[in-house]
Amino acid sequence: MTNRTKYLATLAAAVGALALPLLAGGDSAAGGASKDHVTGSVRYAPANAQAWVSAHSDADGANAYGRFRLVQGSQEWRCRVTCLSVNGNRAIVGGEVLRRDGSVSGGFYQFIEDNGSPGTTDRSVTRFLSQPPTDCNVTFVNGLQVTGGNCVVQDN
Repeated sequence: MTNRTKYLATLAAAVGALALPLLAGGDSAAGGASKDHVTGSVRYAPANAQAWVSAHSDADGANAYGRFRLVQGSQEWRCRVTCLSVNGNRAIVGGEVLRRDGSVSGGFYQFIEDNGSPGTTDRSVTRFLSQPPTDCNVTFVNGLQVTGGNCVVQDN
């Protein structure tokens, strides 16, 4: 075996060893913990509204982060996710409603029930609060049946 062949064989083994945790479904090559998440968008015909969500947290709900956006008619709310609670196919996303300058103007909860693809049997509703929530440990509220889009709730 030549030096070049030995080098290439060693390099291939190293790359393969780094890729194994990713292929096995881990979050990182360092073996990170599983994450809960909610991603997608929904449309509500009667309310003339559309919402987008990308919320993530550790499996126990810690370290939540992400974005939520709701547009209804000419109004738009942009929000920062600060809490996430996932139980099976149901999720509660909460956080801060942001002004245009980035300051906080209040809080929100988004309740999402994922009933599979294509998403037209999903249910979702937004509740605005005068202050941002401190956690998402609240009673789940049944939402409106969506008319379009699809949200995926992942409980790990």
